[in-house]
Amino acid sequence: MRAVLPLALMVLAGCQQGSATPNTTLDQDTLNRIAEQLQVVHRVVDNRPGPHCREDKGDGACYRAEIELTTGDTALPATGWELRFSQVSYVQGSTGPLTIEHINGDLHRLFPGDDFAGLAAQQTQAVPYTANFWSVSNSDPMPNYYLVAEGLEPVVIASTKEVRDPETGLWQLPFVEPLTDPERQLRRTAEDNMAQATPRQLFSDNAALAPAESALPAAGVIPTPRQLSFTDAAPLSLQRGYQPGGQAFSDLDAAWERLSSLGFLVARDGVPLTLQRVEGLGEEGYRLSVSGEGIELQASTDTGAFYALQSLSGLIRPGQDQLPALTIEDAPRYDYRGMHLDLSRNFPGHQVVYKIIDQMAAYKLNKLHLHLADDEGWRLAIPGLPELTEIGARRCAEAEERDCLLPQLGSGVDAGAEVNGYFSREQYIDLLRYADARHIEVIPSLDMPGHSRAAVRAMTERHRRLMAEGRTAEAGQYLLSDLEDAPEYLSVQYYKDNTINPCLDSSYVFLGKVLDEVQAMHEAAGTPLTLYHIGADETAGAWERSPRCEALIASELDLHDTHDLLGYFIRRVVDMLAERGIRAGGWSDGLLESKEQLAVPVTSYSWDLLAWGGHNKAHEQLKRGWDVVLASPDALYFDFPYETDPNEGGYYWGARAINTLKVFSLMPDNLPAHAEVWRDRQGNPYQAEDTEFALKGETIRGIQAQFWSETVRHADVVEYKLFPRLLALAERAWHRADWELDYVPGRTFSVDSDHFTAEAERLADWQRFAALLGQQELAKLDKAGIAYRIPTAGARIEAGKLEMNLIFPGLVLEYRVEGGEWQHYQQPVDVKGPVEVRARSANDQRPGRSQWLNPEQEQNGVDNK
Repeated sequence: MRAVLPLALMVLAGCQQGSATPNTTLDQDTLNRIAEQLQVVHRVVDNRPGPHCREDKGDGACYRAEIELTTGDTALPATGWELRFSQVSYVQGSTGPLTIEHINGDLHRLFPGDDFAGLAAQQTQAVPYTANFWSVSNSDPMPNYYLVAEGLEPVVIASTKEVRDPETGLWQLPFVEPLTDPERQLRRTAEDNMAQATPRQLFSDNAALAPAESALPAAGVIPTPRQLSFTDAAPLSLQRGYQPGGQAFSDLDAAWERLSSLGFLVARDGVPLTLQRVEGLGEEGYRLSVSGEGIELQASTDTGAFYALQSLSGLIRPGQDQLPALTIEDAPRYDYRGMHLDLSRNFPGHQVVYKIIDQMAAYKLNKLHLHLADDEGWRLAIPGLPELTEIGARRCAEAEERDCLLPQLGSGVDAGAEVNGYFSREQYIDLLRYADARHIEVIPSLDMPGHSRAAVRAMTERHRRLMAEGRTAEAGQYLLSDLEDAPEYLSVQYYKDNTINPCLDSSYVFLGKVLDEVQAMHEAAGTPLTLYHIGADETAGAWERSPRCEALIASELDLHDTHDLLGYFIRRVVDMLAERGIRAGGWSDGLLESKEQLAVPVTSYSWDLLAWGGHNKAHEQLKRGWDVVLASPDALYFDFPYETDPNEGGYYWGARAINTLKVFSLMPDNLPAHAEVWRDRQGNPYQAEDTEFALKGETIRGIQAQFWSETVRHADVVEYKLFPRLLALAERAWHRADWELDYVPGRTFSVDSDHFTAEAERLADWQRFAALLGQQELAKLDKAGIAYRIPTAGARIEAGKLEMNLIFPGLVLEYRVEGGEWQHYQQPVDVKGPVEVRARSANDQRPGRSQWLNPEQEQNGVDNK
């Protein structure tokens, strides 16, 4: 596909700059050479706001940055080209002879202005710009900048491609200059008090968590059972194997397979493993008894028996060949224990979804919320609407968007790129069956009416094609936009055209078609669709100029202006679902905006930041009688960084650091209490008053972690983001810890209140959990091929001696002096000069990300590799 540039760009001319050859005619070979040779550097200059920031953008906050271009042997012409790139923040403006403008979403273009006369070979040109808010992560710029020229094939600039570290397997962006300056680059605002996760800071944090002696119990399961008791019977030898017997249960194959993968095998002379169906243990409860004489499992349902077997696998400790005699009696805290996967922004492929399902089942999570459509991609084939995946599942540099969507999120120019793809009808049905066999319900979501650009563009192209074929009646059947509308808005993610028009009958015809096809897929899989997530969040003022909406508002008594249209849309969609016997779920902001128009119960996913009064929003939803699933970004957004470190990557609008400890520390039944034990997104105290919607016995249905994929382009990075945090999610969703503070209505919490007094109990529980994670569960993840995040090591140098520690005990620590070889760390050791430190995976096959420990740099709070 060949690029088409604005005509004005093609006639730009200017005086010669340096020794460049101006007005060089570009051909494909020349463009290819420029893309191969051009060295791009992205540099954040200063996050501090000032008079250079636009008051109408970014809430008055902005940062200064620059893109630096250095030519190779081929000069950059004065005209006839532009460079396109993606980044998280909207560019407010630029200075100099090269200009940056916003295109759509995160896509921008850099092109020659009147004063640009070309760039000679081996010369450098900086392009200063300002952009919304701040940039404190090295993942904010995105890869695959590309060049376009009239009539030529677009070409990705080689220096902006991602590179995978051959030793760690971690992905890097070499063209992004590392953030190191503590004042100008590592803080969002003057009020940002988040401590950078340097080796010294991590050492201090880890030391405060470490037990005086090993906290590893004789046996333990994640998630923690309601009751585990040791008995005096002989231990069970795993080498003997087992012989199953007793009453039949269905859908246990996956649990048997996991036992085998951990080395506990069926054997002719194995110990008896007896299954028994009994009454009274609930839908997911079970009893388990283990001794040298045999294993007994009791459950009332197939799911309970499945979880009993998963707990048996959970007890196995790699490297040990026996289990102590014990009994477990168990049942879950919540019946909704969920994981949300965004497959729409960047499609990670099919295999990683299956791997995640396996691990969800292993740790007793039972709801998989699949986000299958958003602005950047539609990931589920809908029979009769092939455009949704032929166009909406692919991104490439085709300007008219007739074959694919515009590149976004650094996807590059190739429609066959790794981030493109979808589930066919058959593949989705297979996935549903796979999840169901592991006692996991799949909850589909095709976001509407906002976050819908993939669908809007696909149906617009369908309309254009059918109109060209003279099929006028069919053309408008599924149209999602008012063709007479000329909207002027920017969505939260800076899209100009991403919202379904709620005033068109064809919008609801489209939705009905999609719902019927998705429901049919679930029926074909034998897993009836009972809950469908409609999205309903983050809609902009997209319909203010729509003639069709003006007409609708004039004809509907309960519509006064365009602000009422979101509620109108949600009500109609909720009613359409109810007619099909399906309950509607949605994000809390859209549902609360529509609360007075909803006549049937809904399931609300409460994603309001606790530090911004999120407890009140969650409580209001509970008071309305809705099912509420807690999805707080403070601890449950797994695309956010693990630590306050620019190299961790991911969005961070709600939190700079969500490590496994923070997920573990969540108290889901007492949301305002977190104001006493946590800080806000800038590391500052906040206050939570529980007076507006104090609860009187209402409780949430469960909790769900969210993974959003804007900055994740590879399946192994999905695994890095989810694991090991997913295990702490499972712990809090299944098990209520004794140290969690009971909810008392009407309290006010802050750093100065003194309601939470169980710090010692929480610490001891964490030490037990961390020991099980580091010395038992990570090895199982290794066996399953999960590329979990290996923690960055804590370290300090005192009196010339290196000391190291880690948040999870049991993993190997390594260090090397500058220019030296890696050595295992076992005890404090004499070192000189800068030292590099890291940890290794439980199976010792992978090193984690390393950091330099340099006393001179540490004085400035900087320690990035």
